[in-house]
Amino acid sequence: MTSHLQRRPHAFPACDGEPGDGSGCANCKATGTTKSCRFYRKYVQPLAFNLLGGVGVLSQESSPLFSVLPRELRDIIYEYALTDENNHPNQDQPVRRAQSYSVADLPKPSIAFNLLLTCRAVYLEAYWLPYILNPVIIYDIQYSPESDITRPSISRLAPWQFALVQSLEISMQQTQLEGSAFGKYAEFYKAAERHQGAIVLAQYFDREQLQASNAIPAFNIFGLKLKNEAVLPHISRSASIPGTYFDKVATNPQPTTAYPLTKLAIRLSRTDWWTWTDAPISTRSQLGLEPSLGDGSVDTRPTTALMLQLAEARRQGRWGGYPKGPCWGNEVAKFQSLKEFKLILETFAAKKSQLDTVVESAKTWTFPMGEHHELKFAGGVESSKWKESKLPKKIGRSQNIGYLSGRVPWRGLHDVQVIGGQAIGSDSKLPEPDPNEFEVRVIKWKRVLK
Repeated sequence: MTSHLQRRPHAFPACDGEPGDGSGCANCKATGTTKSCRFYRKYVQPLAFNLLGGVGVLSQESSPLFSVLPRELRDIIYEYALTDENNHPNQDQPVRRAQSYSVADLPKPSIAFNLLLTCRAVYLEAYWLPYILNPVIIYDIQYSPESDITRPSISRLAPWQFALVQSLEISMQQTQLEGSAFGKYAEFYKAAERHQGAIVLAQYFDREQLQASNAIPAFNIFGLKLKNEAVLPHISRSASIPGTYFDKVATNPQPTTAYPLTKLAIRLSRTDWWTWTDAPISTRSQLGLEPSLGDGSVDTRPTTALMLQLAEARRQGRWGGYPKGPCWGNEVAKFQSLKEFKLILETFAAKKSQLDTVVESAKTWTFPMGEHHELKFAGGVESSKWKESKLPKKIGRSQNIGYLSGRVPWRGLHDVQVIGGQAIGSDSKLPEPDPNEFEVRVIKWKRVLK
């Protein structure tokens, strides 16, 4: 059986740099000069296809990597080197704590991209792996997913790279999860079309071109078509997805089979909960989360009591299922190809018991995945804690209250501000428990037969 690390696109002609000429560069609708198009001279297919199209590639027989190690061991090396390890649950999301930020403020990935520059042989075997091994991380959601702060930036992806996306990690507030914001992601990332085996056309589009082509728009940049609606060239069956495979070098850019979205993670940080500003001792405003409740408004937010009541109903087999109306459990179900769903939940150490109550309820949740499958609690919860020793970048003294700094108004006096682990104000003694200490729980659900 072919390893998932060995499935890659197979052939592509050289790009001569002229848009719209049927080569590998962007097919732009230029105004004035071709250089006025933002996609001018951008490849729509992998540069690796140039190598497969006739450019010489040394066999590397003198390299132990190729002459001694079998492909299976090389795949392990590639996977280790090209997986981002700089996305740990026990770290803050910097753009969630600043009034202004840029791409430069995003955490730098630990992916060893330089490995792909060592030689053509390595590049050919591994050039596409960063896109299937790592999620698209949405650090800060905006009014539309087109404007989200993400890594990698969606607007900078080539069509074939967008096709290889199979994992999303989204940071959001609880009100956004329960409201309409979360529901947009299955649509924008084309979860249903990917599940049906759609293809991503080898072209950048503008709005007019998308309308004229009858393609399914994605981010108003990419165009998709279902395989039964597209006229495709002969596809070799000697290899399998993610790419399109040909018996010989293609004369025109070819579409890429879109990967199904198989992994989804949602991250709620300490200041994303409805009740994050309420005191831990409050019995009326505890943390609560329930996938069958909430529409993004404060009036319908899930209370702890109702969360516990529904969890007990599930344990006893009395739960009636998800309502027909909007709820975020139904939105998760729109990602029909999911094999893993993950919640990363963080709160202040003072609310540790509240978080654990949410986790115990979450163990009873299930999410339907079509007629025959569902997502079920995988067993085991990852528990950890961490401490922030300083204010995030770009947070000034005038801003170090509320959501931006994560300062908790229920600790100490109202004029006490925690800066760099020290209480500044009328009382110099730091209250306990430390408001800069946080608890994290990671809960996973796996795809199983009903």
